[in-house]
Amino acid sequence: MKDYRDIKVKLVNITTGEQVNIGDEVTSFRGEKAIVKSIYPPHKSSASGKVNYFYASVYNCEFIEA
Repeated sequence: MKDYRDIKVKLVNITTGEQVNIGDEVTSFRGEKAIVKSIYPPHKSSASGKVNYFYASVYNCEFIEA
């Protein structure tokens, strides 16, 4: 997937550094488990991107260049 700069990015878990994909299980900062159903990379420089329509940081994730 590509971000607003047309650069290829991937979603990773901040703690483990492992890539997160659709179908993976993630845990929110509240301890709630969820299956990743949607991933939206940042659409502008100040955006963090979204996972399941929540900010990526809710699930301890971030987008990095692939």
